[in-house]
Order: sequence, then structure tokens, then C-alpha cells
Amino acid sequence: MKPEQVVLSDGILRRLIADYTREAGVRGLERQIGAVLRHCAVTIAAGESGPIAVSNEDLIRILGAPRFENEVAMRTSVPGVATGLAWTPVGGDILFVESSRVPGSGRLILTGQLGDVMKESAQAP
Repeated sequence: MKPEQVVLSDGILRRLIADYTREAGVRGLERQIGAVLRHCAVTIAAGESGPIAVSNEDLIRILGAPRFENEVAMRTSVPGVATGLAWTPVGGDILFVESSRVPGSGRLILTGQLGDVMKESAQAP
């Protein structure tokens, strides 16, 4: 294929990064771009002429539903949910800490895989 046969806009590349990859390097991104370009190569081999502009709908058709979703918009207005930041091997992520008040003895019980800093923050007076 020649570079002028396929158009991957900046928006499409951003969507690939945000919705289909989660890693520190670019190996996964390279795989996803390769899948899109292979699909375009088959389309060109079938006789399609002119530059092929990949759209958001094409991404879903080629790669399937997005693998990663941004929950911020969905979760920020829910009562009992606090937003936090966490370090991860791929750079970091936003996480949501949920709480609920129930009758009991007044003890705080932490569940899930919380790091020491998160446990300390939860138990701070």
C-alpha cells in the first residue's frame, strides 16, 4: 500500500489510543493500526479506488466494540462515589471509590485490592 491510499486522521489515532490500547509502549497500538491497515488493503485489493478514509464506524466494524471506556462522565454525579487517581504500569488511571453507610459496630472494613496509601487515606480521621 502507498501512504496516499489510506487516511488515518488524528481523531482516529486518538480514538485507537484511548479505546483500544492500554500500555506504556506502542506495541498494542501498532497491532491495532496494523489490523486497520490490513482491512484497508483487502478493500483496495477488491477494487476500491481513491484514498480510504477510516471513520469511527469503520473502527467498530474492524476492531469490534471499544475495549476500554472512560467512566468519568458516567460516575462523577453518583452519590457515595469519590474520584481518585492511581499509578499503574501504563501511566495511571482514574478510579472510583464507592462507599455506603450501613448499620453496624462502627468499624471500617476495606475490601478489594487497595494499596497501603489507599488504606491509610481511608482510615485517616
